[in-house]
Amino acid sequence: MPNFTKREIKASFLRLLQQKKLADISVKDIVNECCINRGSFYYHFQDIPALIEEIIQENTEDIVNKYSDIDSASQCLDALMGIIISNKKPILNVYRSYSRDVIERQISKMCRQFVISYVRVALNHEAFSDEDKNHLIQYFIYLIYGFSIDWLDSGLKEDKAQEFKQIFEFQNTLFQDTISKLKENKKSIF
Repeated sequence: MPNFTKREIKASFLRLLQQKKLADISVKDIVNECCINRGSFYYHFQDIPALIEEIIQENTEDIVNKYSDIDSASQCLDALMGIIISNKKPILNVYRSYSRDVIERQISKMCRQFVISYVRVALNHEAFSDEDKNHLIQYFIYLIYGFSIDWLDSGLKEDKAQEFKQIFEFQNTLFQDTISKLKENKKSIF
């Protein structure tokens, strides 16, 4: 029964996030929404930030597992953008609150996993140095993470997303050129 209660607390909280700002949601609201007592909430979670952290961590792990075989840079971007758009209201709600760092950490984790998966596929077991691979991975992590934060700061505006898709396609061309040069030279270009 405790697993059911914990799932219901999370579901109730997410429903409330669709209706209210995070700052306006209390433990009392959550327990009333899922028809439990306060003690049951505190049995499972220390406080609302702990609840948020667990929900985001679970979702991040599910997403990373779902997209473990990304084979293009645009697929990295599309996966991340799709996840953010499908959860726009709750993500913005939490991002604009005191729990912003939780969202930032999990986006960073998703970016890292997506990019590592992509670079692994893109390099197709080529014999590049670890240093070169790490440079490529870091470059794309910075690019996608930076975009994500800028996009969140804009309130997830569609024009910002389109702008980044155009920039990303340009950067993807540069990335492909870099891989080609690495394959030609078989040595470090950094």
